Amino acid sequence: MRKRTYVCLVLVALLSACNDDGRILPNSSVPETTSGTTIKVDFSDSDLPVLDIKRGYILRDAISSSNSKIKSDLQAYADMGMQLVALPKDLNQFDANWTSNPQGDYFRSYRSMGSQYFGGNGEKEEFSRNQDGGIDVHINSQYLELCQMARDLGFQLIVQCSGVPVEGKNNGRVEHLFPLDSRRSFHGSARYYPLPATNNYDANGTTIFEWMKLLHDKLGVSNTIYAGNQEPSHTTGYFNGTQTETATIQNLTVYPAIWRPTANKLKNAGMLSAVSQLNEVSGYYDASLQSIIEKGVPFDYYSIQNYMAQRNSKILADVKNALVKYDIPLHKKVLFNRYDYGATNKLKTNEERFATAPGIIAFLESELILCDYADMVYGYCFFAGAQNYSMMNSVLTFLNSMPQARKRLSGIPEGLKYIASADENKISIVLWNPGSEHYTFNLDTTSGVNTSTNLTVEKGTESNLIRIIPATSGSVLKEIAGLRLNSQEFMLITIVF
Repeated sequence: MRKRTYVCLVLVALLSACNDDGRILPNSSVPETTSGTTIKVDFSDSDLPVLDIKRGYILRDAISSSNSKIKSDLQAYADMGMQLVALPKDLNQFDANWTSNPQGDYFRSYRSMGSQYFGGNGEKEEFSRNQDGGIDVHINSQYLELCQMARDLGFQLIVQCSGVPVEGKNNGRVEHLFPLDSRRSFHGSARYYPLPATNNYDANGTTIFEWMKLLHDKLGVSNTIYAGNQEPSHTTGYFNGTQTETATIQNLTVYPAIWRPTANKLKNAGMLSAVSQLNEVSGYYDASLQSIIEKGVPFDYYSIQNYMAQRNSKILADVKNALVKYDIPLHKKVLFNRYDYGATNKLKTNEERFATAPGIIAFLESELILCDYADMVYGYCFFAGAQNYSMMNSVLTFLNSMPQARKRLSGIPEGLKYIASADENKISIVLWNPGSEHYTFNLDTTSGVNTSTNLTVEKGTESNLIRIIPATSGSVLKEIAGLRLNSQEFMLITIVF
């Protein structure tokens, strides 16, 4: 890092605190001045993975007839520095009048739910049988508008589009345009999706690709990721109404065969493909990848739906082992299409997970593991919920704006954890205390500091994110002194040069 002459640090951070809903409010707390252990930033070149993981959100409500909230969410995500947006495209809709239809809106046709998202208002169905017996494809105008807005805001889109296309009827019923695999049971608790019958894989895959290609042409961008094999691990094991290990492995064999026709066409068209959609059942990664390789399914990303990010360490170790076993290049191969850290005994609600310091610490623990595997992980899209909480948004904004060159800290107390990075213009450090001890410390940045114009320190404690002004030593910045982290607190430190 290039060094410059030191000048006085201008502290522009204002003393403030926030109430339980996360709004920043004035606070009369005095600066913390307690001295203690000195933590030093190591500015030498690091062999740690580059912090270039892309983050985003899933717009599950993209199936809604009203997109006004989604548009405001998209702008908010852009302001946070998020880079990915997943816009699911569910083709697998049951008719609400079927006696075998599982209960719940998730499975019902949009028409039977009274939605005008597909068809309605005179708009053509997205898939429809024409007079010649072929299938016409159409991009719904509301869906296209959302995709175009996401594109214009600079997001990379992930479109999960797989299964059996349907045509909605004016009476609210739906008609699958290809025969279904009748051996598969409609098992509600497994969130079952119908699959095409064996002899229809090619025709089904071609129709799905034609829809994807039409969207691709209308957007005019080449970096959209098209994901297939919709949630095989949610339907694994249910075959002829019975869940067995044999049926699970058989499902993992069937899904790559279904996706292969689409994947081949995506590759030939220069479009990006993500395969698998397995969730955190990491014991099946080996069988999944074996089937993908044996069937010759091309893919750019191995997609995982991870609802329990507390298991990141095992999940990432297992998928790495499987990728290595089948000689698949590791670089930026894993995409968490749906990502969440699920409820625990201590974090049972979204408020506890996303609006409290202990919840943020649980997130940071999973984020640290992702950072350790950053060479392999391309990015993730959070499941719906986290975007509604300002504390979580503040942390995501901080992470998204960190320099990519990861750095080590020396002298850090054993009970503290951190992610740190720096470049010529900025130092970013997030520290957290997951244990029961209390720590006071100084932060020494002198070996790499340039002329500084801005220091910001925020501390998360309970349900508050507090802006603090720490003491600094000397007439020029040599140490940030008197920092304190109590049990279950975290700290965001930014120095801008």
